[in-house]
Amino acid sequence: MSIKTTSIQLSPLRGIDQRWDTDPRMALNITNMVWSDRDSWVTARGYNRLVQDAKAKTETVVTAADTSIQEMTSTSYVTSNPKPYTRGSKFNVLSGPTNSYTNESPPNSIGILTRHADHHQYITYETRDGQLRFFNGSKAPHDPHSQVIFYTGSNVTRNSTSLDVSPTIYGTFGSGMYLVNPNDQPLVFDGRKAMPMGYRTGPFTPEAETRSAKSDISDGSRGLGYKDKDLSEIIRYNYKVTFVNERGQESPASNAQSIRADLSSPTYFATTVAPGRLITLTLPVGPPATVARRIYRTQNRMNADGTVFAVELAQKYYFLDEIQDNVTQLYVDQKDDLLLGSELDEDSLGPVPTAISNFGVFKNTVFISVEDSPVLHYSRPLNPEVFPPGNMFDLSDSMSSKITALHVTKNSLVVFKSRGIYLIKGDPANGFFGHTLSVDIGCIAPQSVQEVPGIGVFFLSSDGVYCLEGALENTGTQTKVVKVSQVIRDLMNRVNFEYAEKFRSTVYHNDREYWLSVCLDEESVPGHVLKFSYEIGAWSLYDNFKTAGMIETPDDRGYLISAAPSLLTTEARGLYVYGSGNLKYGVDEYSSSYESVNIPFNSVYQNFSPARIQARIVGRGNKIKCEVITNREVNVIATSADATQQRPLEDFGFPIYGTAKFDAGLEYKEHRPIIARFDISTMHKGPVNEMRVKFSTDDEMELINYIVEARVGGSRDIMNLSEKFGGSLTR
Repeated sequence: MSIKTTSIQLSPLRGIDQRWDTDPRMALNITNMVWSDRDSWVTARGYNRLVQDAKAKTETVVTAADTSIQEMTSTSYVTSNPKPYTRGSKFNVLSGPTNSYTNESPPNSIGILTRHADHHQYITYETRDGQLRFFNGSKAPHDPHSQVIFYTGSNVTRNSTSLDVSPTIYGTFGSGMYLVNPNDQPLVFDGRKAMPMGYRTGPFTPEAETRSAKSDISDGSRGLGYKDKDLSEIIRYNYKVTFVNERGQESPASNAQSIRADLSSPTYFATTVAPGRLITLTLPVGPPATVARRIYRTQNRMNADGTVFAVELAQKYYFLDEIQDNVTQLYVDQKDDLLLGSELDEDSLGPVPTAISNFGVFKNTVFISVEDSPVLHYSRPLNPEVFPPGNMFDLSDSMSSKITALHVTKNSLVVFKSRGIYLIKGDPANGFFGHTLSVDIGCIAPQSVQEVPGIGVFFLSSDGVYCLEGALENTGTQTKVVKVSQVIRDLMNRVNFEYAEKFRSTVYHNDREYWLSVCLDEESVPGHVLKFSYEIGAWSLYDNFKTAGMIETPDDRGYLISAAPSLLTTEARGLYVYGSGNLKYGVDEYSSSYESVNIPFNSVYQNFSPARIQARIVGRGNKIKCEVITNREVNVIATSADATQQRPLEDFGFPIYGTAKFDAGLEYKEHRPIIARFDISTMHKGPVNEMRVKFSTDDEMELINYIVEARVGGSRDIMNLSEKFGGSLTR
């Protein structure tokens, strides 16, 4: 005789909510699952190496003892091989498999450079021994160890050899990738070689020497000074020089070289047809990345009577010439004052600051901060490696904390400090301006900042994950800072904030999720990922995912690539692609689970005795496990290891979880929704006030919803369960 029961459906299922009292359709924990647009929770994908293990070639000598020698000397073999191997021959055999990353230091950071409409992709990563390497995704080589070569021809070597130091930030401007951190010289990588970012100093002062010459000056002038030959032979000039790299970025100007020349008694530089005046310069040679030098000069500062013009003339320099090499040292100046070019604006030049800790591009202008400083520097527009001294914002306040992160939106540059948020708006033409958004909340994890579609800018603060939303895009709405991690308080309490600088994040658009890798409990390397499904506002957890950085490829495939840091074995290091299988750094067991919140059935029914759970799932030919916990007990009080089929095995049109067989022992694995029943009994435990349900599997699982069947007493009120606990949840 069957027990008369009442059925209560929990649908739709939503994300983690660890508050004491919440909607019954929420979960206490979701591990290794992802929400799908079928409104179900599906076992999350695993990850495989970006470059698969390859079989190594070894050279072997064929001897008479080789069993293969008979085959290799046979008539059939010789016929098919015009040059067959003979005894004593050497040939290559494949041995393996071999991990191509085994002899490489583990990755320490990762970035991506795309060129030519994303057709060329260079995944660039640092290793913990200071090497800078890249993987050319457009060619997809089997060997990922392409070493980034310095502009000098040598291998790039970095000082950032540990995850414990400030992380390397990767940014792009034009066709170059910029790599900055406080411990290394900032670099620019173009897919072929790396070069220094801009110039830290100007050139040495050029040397000048006066000469006169009998030279053929085509415009009929006498060269330097005045055209009138009856005027004084005394002239005075100042010179400055700048360096230019191959990206057109100009260094600060050198110190001035002043020269006073008396040409009344000339020392002839050359002998041609007409007298003229000239000065020779010895130019400084720039660093190897220099491709040109620019010469600037004042006008003649001498009056006809030999007195000096006003002092301000010595401060106005005009373009004289550009030497388009880094070799020539002798330059002859015989250009009349009237032929000089535009005036040099030295205030528009400036060196690249040292110890750069953050990098962002806003309105064709590069913004940077330096280590342990609240000062924000910005470049000249369209000149990402030139930083005029006056281009800065001092964001000091009563807290005086350093700038921790920069994030660029369409109409704002968001500047984070450990306590404080600031917005920079405007443009180069009309000027930039800033204002304070918050002095209470800030960002402590530099690489936790991501713009989540349709919601706002996510970042990690000292007490959880926040979202910056509102007027960043000039929508007219008020800018707000909203905490979004309050529903995962238990998880946040396990986060080891001591290692926040190691945390990494990305937005994985394929699954519509924000990923934040964190250290939980005693971890010192991020090994878990807090995932936020932004389409439904749901949190879940991805475990055993150690990473030193994550990037998403910008093409339509949208691969998520992770850099695996130093682990227990060398076999686990390297670059990994999420979504290509279930390999988990050598961990054989792959489990996923969905655990409901504690549902207070006693608030609706006078008594409640559960009898069975019916899970609406997608049949995949594998097994799932159901566990029931009542009254917030520590131990499981009821377990059903296998789903019990609702219909006979003979009905092959009804796929089930388990080992249903058909036709010669093949497992039936048609994917479509089915009902899996789990018979439970809690009669021996007495009254059930609250109950939670946990579904898990070591294989795959897709959970749509579930039904609790129970024997119940009278209703305490007339409201149904969903209405009782907050109404409907929208997708």
